[in-house]
Amino acid sequence: FKSVKDYSSFGFGQIEHHIPELRDLQKKKDPHLKDEIADVYIWSKMILLANKVNEKVILKRVQRFKEKIKQHRG
Repeated sequence: FKSVKDYSSFGFGQIEHHIPELRDLQKKKDPHLKDEIADVYIWSKMILLANKVNEKVILKRVQRFKEKIKQHRG
């Protein structure tokens, strides 16, 4: 890839490609779902690394996710 932007755009496209498949596999209770979830995780991690997102930012976002989950559960 010529740039981080190009690399990230490709990774985002790969993630978008996986979303309908994830939903379909979940609906079918297909064990292959775990493999596809791993693929999305790997693409996400690669994009994080390419964009030099540091651990501090990730931990901040984890806290945000925890709060959203807590609010959702009521």
